[in-house]
Amino acid sequence: SQRIAGKAIAGKTSGLAELNDTTTWSARFFGVRFTLTTKVNSVQAPFEFSERQGRGLFKRFEHDYTLRDLGDDYTELGDTFTFVSPFGWLGSLVDTFILQRVMCKVMESRLEDIKRLAETS
Repeated sequence: SQRIAGKAIAGKTSGLAELNDTTTWSARFFGVRFTLTTKVNSVQAPFEFSERQGRGLFKRFEHDYTLRDLGDDYTELGDTFTFVSPFGWLGSLVDTFILQRVMCKVMESRLEDIKRLAETS
């Protein structure tokens, strides 16, 4: 299975994100290169942080992360990811039948990266 992920190309590209940090992501979907700039708009370390689209293709893009200590060296990482494509009903069709599946794979890959980093730190 091919790994689908965006690559951080500008702004905060490594390390822990802080309030107001921006990151520009680049990814190729369907043979076309897209970029998206997100901004960290809320941080309640070490329990949650949120990022929102600053510039990019989406009409709306929001990503909220939560971390919960479960004891015995276990931490639960959760995320809520919301996106809406432009172009009205046509964008809604693309979201439902194509992008929802693709974006879930992108987010799963990103969460695996976060998990790997947390477990090796």
